[in-house]
Amino acid sequence: MQSRSPDYSAISQGKLMSLRLWSIISRARTLRPEPGWTKSCGTSFWGKANYRLQETHKLAADALDSVYRNSHYLIPGQLNLHIGGPAYGVRAAIITAWNPQSEPLSPWQNRIRQRRLVRLLDANGYRFLRSCCGVDAWWEESLMVFTMNESAAVKLARQFGQKAFVYLDGRRVWLVYV
Repeated sequence: MQSRSPDYSAISQGKLMSLRLWSIISRARTLRPEPGWTKSCGTSFWGKANYRLQETHKLAADALDSVYRNSHYLIPGQLNLHIGGPAYGVRAAIITAWNPQSEPLSPWQNRIRQRRLVRLLDANGYRFLRSCCGVDAWWEESLMVFTMNESAAVKLARQFGQKAFVYLDGRRVWLVYV
């Protein structure tokens, strides 16, 4: 199998960043180096070679955006939603307390955070269904919260450290960044 060469379009004007820093910033699996990357750089991945990367944070955000947009948002036995797809007349927000800022936490930490979210929604009188969202090997528990407007969902997502949430306006499924 022939290895792909790296995408040099990202290497241009910008701050000097070491490959080590770049690897820490870009946690998405799609940005992990391939054998071709190491070979064409002439150094190991953890070496100290510097490259000019244009908007390194944007590269990581683009990979994360791709993961969000390719994810399935499931209400078991009822709905399988996708970003940009139909909302089937449902008006709700899909939100989670799992993995704040897309940084993986342990399962018990995620469960504690999710219970706090459930208690908060109960205390404020929201109706919700348990759901899950993810793609491939990455799945998280989430909640479909009915009658929650977009501004309340933004506030809740910020409170639980989320980068984005899913909003259903009755016609379409939207990805809303916080």
